[in-house]
Formats: sequence, C-alpha cells, structure tokens
Amino acid sequence: MVTAEQNRALNLLFLKFSNYHQDKLFSQTFGKASLAVLQEFTPDELIEMPLEELAEFIQSHGNNKLVSPENMAKALKQAARRAYRLNPKMLAACEVALSLTLQDIDHLKRQLKQLDKVICRELEAIPQTLTSVKGLGPISAAGIIAEIGDIKRVSKIKPLWLNTPALPGSATNQVIFTPKNAA
Repeated sequence: MVTAEQNRALNLLFLKFSNYHQDKLFSQTFGKASLAVLQEFTPDELIEMPLEELAEFIQSHGNNKLVSPENMAKALKQAARRAYRLNPKMLAACEVALSLTLQDIDHLKRQLKQLDKVICRELEAIPQTLTSVKGLGPISAAGIIAEIGDIKRVSKIKPLWLNTPALPGSATNQVIFTPKNAA
C-alpha cells in the first residue's frame, strides 16, 4: 500500500514539479528534507527564494546531516527554472492532492511500524529458532511460521527448504535447517 501511495505521489509530483524526482535532487524523494521542500514551496517560490535561505531551510529539515545544502539549493533552483508550469487552477488542485497523498504515506508508515511491533511481540510467545538464521528477522520468521505452521507437521525438512527462494545472506537456496524436534 505504501508503494502504491508513493507511486501516486510521484505522479502528482511530476505535475507540480516535473523534473524533481528525475533530477535526483535528494537521495530519497520521500526523505524528511525533500518532503519539507515539497510541502512548503512551489517551483516559482523556490526560484524567488534567496539561495542562502533555501540552503538553511534544507539543512534545518535534514537534521543538519546533509553534506552540501548550498549545492542542493542551487540544483533545486535550476530544476525549478526548468520545471513545466501548470495552470494555476490545476496547480492548486495538484498541491492539495499531493499533500493528502503524502499524509497518507506518513500514516501508512506509522501503521506498519505499529504492526511490526505487534508481530514481534506475538512472535516472542511462539517457541521457534528461525530468528537465529542470519538475515531472517522477526517479520520474515512470522511469515514463514504462518505459512508452515507447526514444524512437527512437516515430515521432511530438506524438500521444504529446497523449494524456497534463497534467504538473505545465504549463497544458495539450500539452507540447512534442523529444528530441535525434527527427525
């Protein structure tokens, strides 16, 4: 769902600021500093804004972690000059839709974090050793447990794991897994 909303936001972003995403002005289009710029300014406002003020805005919203906010500000201003201009009536509607979509993305991300916490808490109640496998986190382990169920029901472990894709961090798809109670 987050990806679908991000794609919708990118489509709206293209209408508002045609070359923003394509020019890779920020390493993450949906990062904190990038979103602050998108929500606060139109391309015309970026052009009119003094370079130093824009650089300070970018730096403050990037938690003072950005390497070169001055260069980012210059690139933003250049991209804003090259951006396609929408009819003002269309721009207002596009900005509202983009703002709502960005709020949806933020809401969905918060919900995913809450869901991950619930899954981790529930996984602790289930006796399992899957999380000891390198590269296999609690969410993936919960998914595997949900698919397989009780490992005692599986008669042969090797065919089960041979037919699964490679786990993160493993060189092949042949993962050796022997639970304590398996024969």
